[in-house]
Amino acid sequence: MILKVDSLSLPLEEDYQLMSNITIQPDHVVLIGPKSIINSFESDFYITLDENNIDEDFNGRVEVPIVFEDLIQSDPSEVNVSFEVNKFKNVKIGVPIILQNFPSNRVTTLLDSIVNVTYRVKESFKEDFSSEDFYVVLDYDFLKTDSLGVPVLIKYPDTLRTVSMDSQKVRFRYENEE
Repeated sequence: MILKVDSLSLPLEEDYQLMSNITIQPDHVVLIGPKSIINSFESDFYITLDENNIDEDFNGRVEVPIVFEDLIQSDPSEVNVSFEVNKFKNVKIGVPIILQNFPSNRVTTLLDSIVNVTYRVKESFKEDFSSEDFYVVLDYDFLKTDSLGVPVLIKYPDTLRTVSMDSQKVRFRYENEE
């Protein structure tokens, strides 16, 4: 049986994320017992950690869980699991909205000119990004109404893993030039 750990079910401390592959040594076990029961198992066998709120790199022995312990044995009965974690923080920054493809014969005024962008970085990350590192656009070609639009985050630094923008409609108005 091939052993696996579901990375989404790891009991990590809040704000911690998996930073490496999960290594299992050995990565398989041999089950000993009645063939009819063993054949009923999936070929991938998931193991879970008994730890809670993991906030540092993990390297430890984990028991291979057997459903019918009185009938089936696992060889080995324990395996070594290791992986790396890191603490992350959310950073929020106000980014100006750029108007794109609006008619040149009409002056357009944004009533909401800044949108909040949140990005997630390692807590140890020292570099700060500025609003110029992000590009948020309100494109006339994609408007559904005359006074509301949804801006789109077009560009952000490649080094960021997770970036989101407050989903909000922004208000604008036209003023005819005379």
